[in-house]
Amino acid sequence: MCRVSIYSAEKCCIILIHYERATKQTMEPTHSVFGLGVPHEFAILMVLLFLIALPTVFWIVELVDAARREYSEPNLKVVWLLVIFFAHFLGAVIYYFVGKKQGVLPNAGANRV
Repeated sequence: MCRVSIYSAEKCCIILIHYERATKQTMEPTHSVFGLGVPHEFAILMVLLFLIALPTVFWIVELVDAARREYSEPNLKVVWLLVIFFAHFLGAVIYYFVGKKQGVLPNAGANRV
């Protein structure tokens, strides 16, 4: 025969009450964005992807492109790298429209034998 003390019985009741509240919260329907059935968390993740990840990838691509190009003046490469690095996305956009025209990509296939 098992005896249950008052303290342990109260503890079990508290655990059961918390369990009941947790299941009620998880059984609530998920809300959707604009009625499309997309959960809020997914929509927030997509917004963060477009606002943070894609501009960062563009920034890295332009930074690598500026480092690979050859310019008529050696200081011009350093200037563009600093502009892109410190101005981040805005610097990459400026380089995309202005700086790419000033430099030339080296021909990688010409050096092979």
